[in-house]
Amino acid sequence: MGGATELEPGEVFAGRYEVQRELGAGDRKRTYLARDKRMDRLVAISLVKPEAVLTDPQGTEREAKVLGRIGSHPNIVSLFEYEMDGDGSLEYMISEYLSGGTLTAYLQTADQQKLDDILLLGRQLCRGLSHLHKHGLIHRDVSPDNVWLDERHVAHLGDFDSAIPVAGDDAPAADHNGLVRRSRGT
Repeated sequence: MGGATELEPGEVFAGRYEVQRELGAGDRKRTYLARDKRMDRLVAISLVKPEAVLTDPQGTEREAKVLGRIGSHPNIVSLFEYEMDGDGSLEYMISEYLSGGTLTAYLQTADQQKLDDILLLGRQLCRGLSHLHKHGLIHRDVSPDNVWLDERHVAHLGDFDSAIPVAGDDAPAADHNGLVRRSRGT
């Protein structure tokens, strides 16, 4: 596969994912919509940018392990696959495609949305966070850009590369009030 960081529409990635279009790019990943030819379903392919691998070599693996650890939940993005080339030059994740866009895009039209609908999304997000916390993890990067909506406008929390354990060897130290330092969010 080499170190490809961009995919083109029509290209078949990893022998089974036919690229449809780019969905967007963040600090660490570039994401594409693709059809999984083997399973006949739409998926999101997230290619990790080479500079992200250099600055945080374990970031994507950590994210994949978080998603594996917490299991399936209706308000958390489902990860189908995580792969890395043998030489580490290419890392990617295959996850469910959520056609409703981000919460950011939805809220930009909030003046047209009912308050009850927005509150429902907030409750769904809280259920996803509660599930995460029950499994001993803190997300640390909750934002409207990291929440995706499915076709029924159900909220799914994603982007777990900043997640950390609440306790244990990998957890950050807590101060005398029990507050975790370095936490960027919930």
